[in-house]
Amino acid sequence: MGRLLARLDITPQKPLRRAYERDPKAVQWWLEQTYPQLKQRARRLGAKIFFLDEAGFQSDSPWGAPMG
Repeated sequence: MGRLLARLDITPQKPLRRAYERDPKAVQWWLEQTYPQLKQRARRLGAKIFFLDEAGFQSDSPWGAPMG
């Protein structure tokens, strides 16, 4: 599949730069405090953690045009 996409010139896109709102201290806190607690809770509950961004969601209905 990767070769087919490359032949069609469809390549993964990367952001040009980091978000200007990014707070390095908040990121560090999340990595050291919040995420380990979340990971432990997920393991205890037998859950999985998934990360998505806005590109992973479709804003319109997959069922076609809205009714009305």
